[in-house]
Amino acid sequence: MTDSPLTGSATPPISEDFLAVLHTTAGATLPVAVFNWREAPLGSIGGIMPEIRRFTEWIILTYTIRENKIPRCWWQHPALQLELYGLLKAHEFYYQPTQEVGPLRWHEDLERALARMASITADSGCGREGHRDIQGARTGKELTHITEAEWQDLTGNPNPYVDGHSWPPASATGE
Repeated sequence: MTDSPLTGSATPPISEDFLAVLHTTAGATLPVAVFNWREAPLGSIGGIMPEIRRFTEWIILTYTIRENKIPRCWWQHPALQLELYGLLKAHEFYYQPTQEVGPLRWHEDLERALARMASITADSGCGREGHRDIQGARTGKELTHITEAEWQDLTGNPNPYVDGHSWPPASATGE
């Protein structure tokens, strides 16, 4: 059992029977459109942010979420943006008319996401005092410690690796 981020009380793990019910009912649902963040052009990321903001503010107000879980600067943290987007899509899926146990599953997903967001927020040091950049965050060539020769041996590709630290990718932005 784990402590619930919402109530502070112990919550049991998800049972296999419960998951079987979800999979049985999931076949009768409408598809939920998913946004591919990793490949998204910067312009389309900006286009989805109003929906995420409305949803985030609804969660904060509805569930009285404290800033140690979702700080006011959530929009400055890509990891929080992705968590909140995932919650938005889970909510859309689980609250379809065909999802009889969806609302229960939504609240379980919300608890796990709040725990992850609390960890992200704690690492950043953000809160009532405002936004802080994450100290010790890895950037650029520090992401993976490997030489070009080691990479070529590993992959069998003679071409140099094009680093993935620029996000969104240049090809997605049209540059």
